[in-house]
Amino acid sequence: MALQGDLDGAIARYRMALQTDPEFLDAHNNLGVALEEKGDSEAAKRQFEECLAIRPTYARYHFNLGLVEVRQGQLDSAIAQFEEAARLSPDWNEPYYSLAAAYNRKGDAKAASEALQSARRAAKTDKTAER
Repeated sequence: MALQGDLDGAIARYRMALQTDPEFLDAHNNLGVALEEKGDSEAAKRQFEECLAIRPTYARYHFNLGLVEVRQGQLDSAIAQFEEAARLSPDWNEPYYSLAAAYNRKGDAKAASEALQSARRAAKTDKTAER
């Protein structure tokens, strides 16, 4: 729904779904993405945190939370989220690329370079496993 451009409609539907099932993870995650697209980073962050409260070992939720935190300028927290996503799903290259970008923004060229090397290794082995 959100990808079709009707963010308000998507947000309303995800919220209705969560009234029915407050632990519906896809609704929390998709609501977070839609809220971030609308520019409400704080509300998006709460949705990803809710996902992690329910399922703390799912890499995608750590990754999404990290993306929001980068946009909010919370680089240290974002780095921790990307590192956890990479630890949980080491063959997924996106967290490593995001780590590299965050380290670069912090001015840590060595850590950024190491993250890029990890991203390249992960890209060679990525089997698009569930994240």
